[in-house]
Amino acid sequence: MLAKVRLRNRVHDKKDCESMGAGRLRRVMSLGLMTMVNSISVLLLQVLALVALMPADFGRFSAVYLMFGFGTSFLLSIVCEAWQRKKPHSDWDDYGSVLFWLSLAASVLAGSICLMVDSLRAVGVPAAIALLCAVYRTGARYYAVQQGQNRYVIYGDLGSVVVLAGAWVWVLSWAPDSARLNAVVWAWAVSSLVAGLASKWPTSIRVTVLSVWRAKHGREIRTLLTDSIILDASGIGVPYALIPTLSISGFGTYRALSNFSGPVKLVLFPMRPLFSTRSIHWFARSKVAGLACLAAVAIGAAGGGVLCLLQRSSLELGTLRSLAEFWPLVAVFVAATFLNGVYYLIGRAHFDQRTLLAGRIAATGLGIILPLTGALVGGLAGALIGTTVFTTVVAVMWMVFTMRVHARAERGDLDRSLT
Repeated sequence: MLAKVRLRNRVHDKKDCESMGAGRLRRVMSLGLMTMVNSISVLLLQVLALVALMPADFGRFSAVYLMFGFGTSFLLSIVCEAWQRKKPHSDWDDYGSVLFWLSLAASVLAGSICLMVDSLRAVGVPAAIALLCAVYRTGARYYAVQQGQNRYVIYGDLGSVVVLAGAWVWVLSWAPDSARLNAVVWAWAVSSLVAGLASKWPTSIRVTVLSVWRAKHGREIRTLLTDSIILDASGIGVPYALIPTLSISGFGTYRALSNFSGPVKLVLFPMRPLFSTRSIHWFARSKVAGLACLAAVAIGAAGGGVLCLLQRSSLELGTLRSLAEFWPLVAVFVAATFLNGVYYLIGRAHFDQRTLLAGRIAATGLGIILPLTGALVGGLAGALIGTTVFTTVVAVMWMVFTMRVHARAERGDLDRSLT
């Protein structure tokens, strides 16, 4: 009788394990699908701008798109990652309310800047709409992914893909060259609006939640926001500072380097919430580090190969064509961007404030000095070389920091076990 009970329990345990395994597989497949669709939606916009706009107009588009990068940086530090790091998590009422007000602030700021700059005034309205919806969508999507609320993720991404696919036909077939910049920014605004409407809506927009949020998440916000501000000094401030040296046309080609590495960032960005689910020890394993390096080399070779083929062809693809002559440099930059993105996100999820701040200060110093020096000495080519060297050095630095943090943790565990 006892043997039958044990056998029955083993059968039930096996079925439970199989059920859990199937659940994890469905989760991984669902995440992969959502990541792919999201990547396609953002890639459609960035590639459309690259192939439809000449360098001068692409420079103007990039100046507006950098505002979104600035807004997203603040969003992640003040709302998304501050919420993720603080246990127990705040509920959606507070999260959604803070997200709404931050998105509105980003929209007002972007619209005001565009109205004050003559060459951007025509795109002021669609830029404000795009910033409001895109920043809100980013924060709402982060929350939905973390909570496993897939319906708020996939439908918005699919809607954005449909709108942008139509925008490709509209911009490339019917929009005259003089109106293409306006058309691309409006495509971004409409696709962001559709994605935002399909997201989880705020259940409250009370202003008082801002002080409550600050009181609860102040420590996390200070840690992350300090890092973000230092990061933005090089990632956003330097590109703007290069405009007088490179001209708006050269600035467009310079920014095309970053946009061309967009697929790498698009794969990593939706996975930000998941970097916290693995320990620092897992990421520090030599096998994981080796696979990350191999993936970086493969991705960089693929990117450089595409531009090499474009350079040898007679295709005229807007700003992308002007970038193709630098294809060996682009290959290195894309590989370094992948490695840098992986290990920087690991740091954001696991490093203490002192380590994260030290790494960010070092990275920002290099990110300011090398591109600006390169631009002053060698113009556009010098700026591209400076940025590539900076990205490669910083990628190696974050890897080394990960190994050191892991080693310190291992020593700490050993010391505790001896006492």
